[in-house]
This record gives sequence, C-alpha cells and structure tokens, in this order.
Amino acid sequence: MEALKNHTLIVFDFDSTLIAEESLVSLLSKSPHQKEIQIITEQGIKGQISMLQSYQQRLAYLDPQLINIQDYLQSFRQVTPGMVDLIHDLSQQKHCTMVVLSQGPHCIVEPICAKYFPSISRIHSVRVDLTSKQIFSTDFLEQGKAWYLSQQESLSQYKQVIIVGDGVSDMKVKQVLQPQFPFVRFISIGFGLVLSFSQTKQLADYFVTQSVENELRPLLMQLLQQDGCTQLSQRMTTSNFTAGPSALPNAVMQEMASEGVWNYQQSGMAFAELSHRSKEFETVLLECKQYLYELLECKAEEFEILFMQGGGHAQFSAIPMNCLRRNSVQQQYVNYIVNGEWSNKALEECKRFASHFPNEIHIHQNNTSSLSEEEEVVYTYYCDNETIHGLEWNHPPSIQSGYLVCDMSSNFLTKPIPTIQQYGIIFACAQKNFGISGLTLVLIRRDVLQSFAKHPSLSFVPTVLDYSVMAKYNSLYNTPPTLNIFVLKSMLLWMKRMGGLQQLDELAKERSAAVYQCMEECGSFYHCPVKEKERRSRMNVVCRIVNEKNEMDTKL
Repeated sequence: MEALKNHTLIVFDFDSTLIAEESLVSLLSKSPHQKEIQIITEQGIKGQISMLQSYQQRLAYLDPQLINIQDYLQSFRQVTPGMVDLIHDLSQQKHCTMVVLSQGPHCIVEPICAKYFPSISRIHSVRVDLTSKQIFSTDFLEQGKAWYLSQQESLSQYKQVIIVGDGVSDMKVKQVLQPQFPFVRFISIGFGLVLSFSQTKQLADYFVTQSVENELRPLLMQLLQQDGCTQLSQRMTTSNFTAGPSALPNAVMQEMASEGVWNYQQSGMAFAELSHRSKEFETVLLECKQYLYELLECKAEEFEILFMQGGGHAQFSAIPMNCLRRNSVQQQYVNYIVNGEWSNKALEECKRFASHFPNEIHIHQNNTSSLSEEEEVVYTYYCDNETIHGLEWNHPPSIQSGYLVCDMSSNFLTKPIPTIQQYGIIFACAQKNFGISGLTLVLIRRDVLQSFAKHPSLSFVPTVLDYSVMAKYNSLYNTPPTLNIFVLKSMLLWMKRMGGLQQLDELAKERSAAVYQCMEECGSFYHCPVKEKERRSRMNVVCRIVNEKNEMDTKL
C-alpha cells in the first residue's frame, strides 16, 4: 500500500486531445447536416447540453449506409503531433499509470489507442452500436466523467490524479472528485491545441495552447516529480472574492505547499528556509525577471525590475523622493491625475515631501490639461484601476513632457501594455493578481533610473526606498521576501501556460461583462454607479443596491 501512494494517475481525453479531431464528427463527415452536427458537438463539450443528448442528437443524423468503420480506421492519421512520443515516455516513468476516459464510441477509441498508444493501461469509452444507433453506456453519458472514473478506478490509492482534456466535463472531474477524495491531489490541464474554449480555460489549473513537446511534456514531467499536497477539498468548496489578498490558482497553492513551505526540489528544506544568497534563490529571482520581460514584451536593456516591500503606501513616498530633481535650482512641476481614493493618497504623500526640496515644487491635480506648454513636467502620476470607485483606464493619459508613473496594483499582469515605453515607473503589489502580500514589484525605465544618479540623495530618503541602491544590489540590499518571490515565479508560469496577458485580458473582460449584464438585468435591485461603460473596471465590479435611504448598502 505504501508504494501505491506514490502513484500518479494520468487521465487523458481522446477526442481533440490524443487525436486532433472529434471522432464521431469525422464519422458523420458525409452527412449533409455538418453545421448542425458541429453546433451539437460544441454544446456537448461546453456542457450546455448533456453528453447523452449530444450523442442522441448527432446519431439522429447518422446514415449507417454512409459509414465504414474499417475504412475510417485504416485511413486514420489524425494523431495529435507529439502525443505518441509523450505517452511512450510517460510509460517509462516510475509509479505512473495512464488511462483514457472518453465519451467517444468504443469502436473507434479502442482500436486507435491499441495501435498508437499501446502503453495506456485502461480505456473507458462509450459502448454504442452505430448501425442500430443504440447506446449501451447511457450511465456514463448521463452521470458524467467524474462519476464514471470513480466507479472504474480505485482513486484513493493514488497520490495525485492529473486530468488532461479539452472539454468542460474533463475539468469538472476535479471539481466533483476532490471533495470526495481529500487526500488525493487532483490537477486539471486544459488542452487547447485542437479546440479551445474559454470555459475550459477558466476551470483548468493549467491551459496548454502551443505544443505537446514544449508545453504539455515539461508540465507533466514537473508534476510527476512533485510530492504534491493533500487535504485541499475545502478549497474546492470555497469561493474567495476578496479584493486582496486575493485567491490564487490551486496549482500555485499546491506548489507553494509542497515546495515553498515543505521540501524544495527534494533538498530537505522549504524554499522559505533557503538563504537569499543561495544559488537556488538566485535562479528563481532571475527566472522571475525573465518571465516578466516575456509576458510584458519588453527588454532587460530597457527596464529594470525591482522587488521591494512596503506596499503601495511606501511607493507613494518613494516616487517623489526618487523622481524630483534634488539639486535643481529651477521650479519643478509634477502632475497627479486624481480620480479615486488611491491616486488621492499618492497626491497627499507627494505634498508632504514637496516642502523638503530646496527648489519650489508645483503639484498639479486632476488632469494634464491644467499645464501650459511652457511648463515641463517631471512626471505624470495616475492609478490605472481605482478599486473603490470601480474605474479603470482603457488607455494611458496623454502627456507632452516627462514620463508616466503608474500604480497598477490591482490590474498588473491582467492585460498587455502596448505603450509600455511611455512609462518611467510602474509599480504593483503582488497580492492582487500575481502573488501573496508582502511583495511590491517596481518596473523602472533605465534612462529614468540613470537620471537619478545625476543628483545626490536627500538625507531623509530611506535606503531601502532608493531605487538606485536597490537596482545596484539586484533587490538584495536587505533580505527580500523570498517565499513571496517563489510564489511570484509560480504565478508567472501559470500565466504563461494560460496563454499570456492577451488571454488573461479576454477572460477578465468575459467575467466582468457577465456580472455587469446580470446587474443591468436586475436593475430594480442592483445598479452600477459607474455610468460610462467604457470606464468600468474589468477587475472589480462596484455595485449598489437600489434604495432611497441606502439602508441596505450601509448594512452590507
């Protein structure tokens, strides 16, 4: 029994995963009702209708005289590229068992698996007579994949179960079974190389879109090496909507639990216990920078990345202390665009420090149009997403001089930044979208950073807030939050596997649009105080309850 606990069960879907087509659709390719068949197929994959209904409706279009199973099998060549080699290599791994869980017809699934994937241990598919159109595995189609897998496999003997598939039903296996088997680690991998659905992306722990060789293989090999963690059933039944610290993907939490605070790479020490001067930490720090440059599509030659502490409030102080020209004898101008609580806090902090400079500091508020052409602005500050007011910028403000400084704490790494060269400084706190509380990421354009060296530091600037010092010491002037940086690396990898910032932006728009639509449909009870739809935040939806005295809002 002890040996069995080290086992990993990998459950592969068949259609649009092991093979690059939907087998039943291909069998029906000669039917004159291709459009209807495709619609029914997608409805079944997305979970909009039951798989039994999908089968019955598609079989209704089947003409037995147009089907020759043997011809189909002999001419079949649509194996997903790279999958044959992957399955073979996985079969060489110790304590790894593979099964197929497919709601495709057994007369296709079984012979193709026997030919191309002989090392797969067991095949679960639908028993159906295509000639008489009689379905024998109605319980499989009615009850779903999760139920059928639990009936056919002794899941409690496995330490982790990895589900790989393209459909919503594949991803729901984890949702259904994790509470039933709390000591088994369930991991869902959405497979989007053949068919890609947003619902699958939302439910998956990982989402593969590029290739089997470069994405799925290293991901599976990594998961096979991990010890994993258990007792995660409560996470499957809890919805966490807090603004920050926010919920993290289960895959990231599992890696943090197994390696971050337990046993990093079988070293016998948790990553949280490793020295920040160690090679292991240095590697993770470099990987974080590399992944950030890739996701943001900018270069290390153009931007420096700092890993700091103190949150947004520390940056409210650090920005004027670093950016204002300390030895200038001329008047200086800065512009703060205030459209919410957080930009106003930053403005008030700047005012506190302005009086300490030997030269006069002019702080303009509200918008860039208040500046005349002859006034050269050092920087223009704004908050990209005001959480309390539910406001988000769709594009950066226009500036005539200086550079942009932006607080992106609540939407950083949720969308591409195509105009990133306009920014001198971007800062964001990790706990909103890319990690756990305690880490603040600062992105500084190198020419801006170099300009700080032209004027000496003021005596009241704390060294740990001096951007030049932190850059010189590679963010290691003082001990950085090492575990937070480990979690950041896990989050960045998760983002890359999800398809990058463009995909995350689309998901954010889709989620927020659904909530806004629901609010509008319930207009007699809920209403959104942000009337201009183009200004509404994708990240946090602000709603109010329709009540003249606001009594219910106050109670809530």
